[in-house]
Amino acid sequence: MILYFTGTGNSRHIARLISKEIDDEVISINELIKSGSNNEIKSDKPFVIIAPTYAWRIPMVVEKFIKNTKLSGNKKVYFILTCGADTGDATSKPYGNHQGISCSAYFLEKCFFPESAGDGSFSGFGFVC
Repeated sequence: MILYFTGTGNSRHIARLISKEIDDEVISINELIKSGSNNEIKSDKPFVIIAPTYAWRIPMVVEKFIKNTKLSGNKKVYFILTCGADTGDATSKPYGNHQGISCSAYFLEKCFFPESAGDGSFSGFGFVC
């Protein structure tokens, strides 16, 4: 299950690319927040949460969404954070701990977005919980 939050479309772009590779469902966190839904989300596959880095952290609305929405089924969660340069302290907070999920690995990867400024490169930082 791929859950994404986007302000500019970059996280949606990454969600769609990953969806094609792993053949998994994509759900917009933006739409869930707008609808007021905080229903349980169940997935047999690992969760992938994709969001931009705002002020060197995961957006507060995404953090609130994670805290208020029960993720059930698979207990593995992958976070992918997009950013212009670096993620600052965004990966230091244990976002999944309230659901019995703890982070265990980190990686950094350069991504290219079709509509970004400059040379088209953007950093993305992912961590596995």
